[in-house]
Amino acid sequence: MAPNAAHRLLPVAGTIYVLAWIFGLLLGPEAPAQTATENQIQAFYDHHSGGIVLQSLLVHGVAGIALAAMALGFAQALPAWPAEALWIRVTGLAAAAVSLVQVALALIAVATADTVAPATSKALFSAINYADTVKLFLLASFAITITWAATRAGALPAWVRGLGYLLVPLLIVGGLAFVIDSPVLYLILEISLVVLLVWAASASWVIGRRPTA
Repeated sequence: MAPNAAHRLLPVAGTIYVLAWIFGLLLGPEAPAQTATENQIQAFYDHHSGGIVLQSLLVHGVAGIALAAMALGFAQALPAWPAEALWIRVTGLAAAAVSLVQVALALIAVATADTVAPATSKALFSAINYADTVKLFLLASFAITITWAATRAGALPAWVRGLGYLLVPLLIVGGLAFVIDSPVLYLILEISLVVLLVWAASASWVIGRRPTA
């Protein structure tokens, strides 16, 4: 059966997802630590508004849209059970929705940084971080479902399957770095991001180029 549009665009979506993350991290400013004061966070939004907006549009906006396309593509491309295909769509689209909410929160934080109380800027900053934790938990479920379905179908090489299974605990533990200030958790978060991008690019290309059954 010829692949549909979602299947054909899966490698493109995976590539855009990875590039949006890379350019967003390179072009955006470094965010304050969890322990930063309300005034420091408000100054961050006020003094780095352009970079914050650019980074958010790339890392949360463009990557979120690409993630939604990936969710639809993976669900269609894999010979998954109906419940698996549904869960791939649900977790992927939910993570994408959270990502777009983060864009809105970042834009509000930047737009209001010079008018609201510092506590409001801090609350918006915390909300974005809490959303990141939720998103990474959703991505962990998304990745394990895809990896399990692809393993059963023999659709992924062993090293990509290994990355998928490794990614789950890394995302869950690393996601806690957004709510718990810990150098160890932050290191795990950085490792999880690298593994996520390698897995997303590899899985989307391998599965996206595989004919549907």
